[in-house]
Amino acid sequence: MTEPSVHPLPRGLVQALQLIYGDAEPDFRWETLQRWDEGGPDPLDEVLVFARHEPVPHWHYVGVGLTATSGPNPPLATRHGTSEEDDVDDGRGWSFELTARLSRADHEDEPPTFMANVLQNLARYVAETGNAFGPGHTMDLHGPIQSTSTTPVGHVLCVEDPELGFAQRSETGALDEGVDFLQIVGLTADEAAAKKSWTAEGFSDLFVQYYPLLTTHLSRTSIFAAPDAVAALETGRTRDGSSTAGLALDVLTVRDTTAVLDRLRRRRRAVTITIGAHMVNTFCLLLPLRIGAGCSFYLEGPETRATFVPESDVKVHEHEPADWVIGLSPDQARALSDKLLPQAGTYRVGELPDLLFEVRATVVRDVAGGVIETIG
Repeated sequence: MTEPSVHPLPRGLVQALQLIYGDAEPDFRWETLQRWDEGGPDPLDEVLVFARHEPVPHWHYVGVGLTATSGPNPPLATRHGTSEEDDVDDGRGWSFELTARLSRADHEDEPPTFMANVLQNLARYVAETGNAFGPGHTMDLHGPIQSTSTTPVGHVLCVEDPELGFAQRSETGALDEGVDFLQIVGLTADEAAAKKSWTAEGFSDLFVQYYPLLTTHLSRTSIFAAPDAVAALETGRTRDGSSTAGLALDVLTVRDTTAVLDRLRRRRRAVTITIGAHMVNTFCLLLPLRIGAGCSFYLEGPETRATFVPESDVKVHEHEPADWVIGLSPDQARALSDKLLPQAGTYRVGELPDLLFEVRATVVRDVAGGVIETIG
């Protein structure tokens, strides 16, 4: 057992842990050398780890720090963002903490530190960008979740921790002292794509059949190596469609390329949409699923938005400044998805003469600015 920390844990977090672990101390407790509010680089003040034997041997990691606030008991941020009263000046003060479950080998007496680093890096992303995670969110890590391994697990999915869960709220949705616990689940690339093409609930219900409590395993293949999993995916997304209503892109521009004469005569509009190569495959997977199910699908960039609607008679138009709408039939959506490639270049589909796509190469960099990978 680790020695008790000199820093008490938040009451809401302690109450949640007691429901699962009683008064037991965590088996391991890592603290940062210099805490975030003292100018340190790590937004999680601590990572607690509990050694578990049931339902399968695993380590349960619990981050502590994203809910921390610098003021005297200010209200917590909401699950979806913050209000003007929230104390998030230092990037924290959110309503959630991050957790993870990592499979535990028989010979392991201590939890691997890499998962604590994963939680720390994800928490740093939240604190520095102000972008909160929520159930169903996924992220590409652009490499193995354990950098020194060759595991195919290189994506993460956020789900409600199956034991710690989310705190109860009042009728107004207010959250007092409770904490929401978001569990990070390691996925392979095809599993992450499958989740996006289906619903988070449907995918999680399938995944948990293979890995109880949505535990992350490194030494494994994709669950879709099993024919039964593939069949369940196809049946599920045919029945349910995709719950991914859109994608947030770091690269997105929509340029009006309407000919001058057409613009003067108020004829049809033409646009060129630019996206990064790393998002092309996901876009091409989801667009026909959403349009085919009669649902809209959007791309959201830093300064513009493009919404594709399942109506072929809706012409390209700017609904509001920097908010474009493009109508597509299911056949047109499939044709566009078949045409686009994750390679730099321009792409036009004959069925969509007013729409040109420009794909730009994506350069993936590490925190120091070094190039990890170039896509496209």
